[in-house]
Amino acid sequence: MATVITSAQVVADFGAYYIDAGQDQTNIHDRLREPFGTREAFHNIDSEDTVLRESNAAFSEVLQGFQTAFTPKGGVTFTPKSIQLFNIKVDQSFYPDVLKNQWLAFLTSNKLDRTEWPFVRWFIEKYIFGQIDHDFEMESIYKGVYAPPVPNVANAAVDVMNGIKKTINDGINGGTIVPIPTGAPNADPVTWATQVETFCKAIPELYWGQGMQLNMSRALALRYKQGRRIKYNSNYAQVSEQMAVQDFEEIQVVGRASHTGANKIWTTPKLNAIFGMKGGSNKDIVEVEKVDRQVKVYTDFWAGIGFIDDGLVFTNDQNLV
Repeated sequence: MATVITSAQVVADFGAYYIDAGQDQTNIHDRLREPFGTREAFHNIDSEDTVLRESNAAFSEVLQGFQTAFTPKGGVTFTPKSIQLFNIKVDQSFYPDVLKNQWLAFLTSNKLDRTEWPFVRWFIEKYIFGQIDHDFEMESIYKGVYAPPVPNVANAAVDVMNGIKKTINDGINGGTIVPIPTGAPNADPVTWATQVETFCKAIPELYWGQGMQLNMSRALALRYKQGRRIKYNSNYAQVSEQMAVQDFEEIQVVGRASHTGANKIWTTPKLNAIFGMKGGSNKDIVEVEKVDRQVKVYTDFWAGIGFIDDGLVFTNDQNLV
């Protein structure tokens, strides 16, 4: 199916003809879309592999009391971990001629090569690149559950990869991640701030000072900020201080657009959270082809997320399905 370019209302309001009244691309106003902010929660890795293979090392104690006999003890245990990347693509095809004889005709040209028309560049820079990031943020990175494509049918952005929610819940169901009970986030900001503090207190002490981000929805992050301000009368604190968890200053609450509507919160040392890509530069470039008067735009790459050591993922007991 060709890309749908709808300008019927423009024609209805402005007429089925083109008059150069000085209009240009500055007269086209975009709706806001989300940047791919949740990617910042991960250690980003570029790879030539479609499966990232890592290993965890666990150590046994070595100290012992002195004696003249040689009594070796201790050991190192290596545990493999694989992170699957998923093949993702963007396919677009359209006839820019549909914009002729209307107010938007300034995006067309007299050149026979349609790939040189202004609309094609606008389409790529304003639509494709921004929409890739928006789709990753709002559909794939948190909510994603991989579903193999049906032949000759374009599937949804939520189907292209396994996201944070599924990855964490798979770990919980497999017994490799143990959630910290918090109950549902309380509507009262002060009570919610206390819930967050209690959650952080349950994280092993070794990780209290590791500079971790506590990821949650922007609504819950705002509720925490408000609760902390009320609870500790921190009206004049800097923003970074307001988002730090009281008594756990190295743990910062961060609101993520991808978590909108979710009650799940989670944190881990950043190097433990992996966002892997193969051919990652293709996310920001496209191939443009022409077939007669039709223009085709496409790109493809691999992407996936995972945690190297599930035992270092600290999450609550919400949104488990």
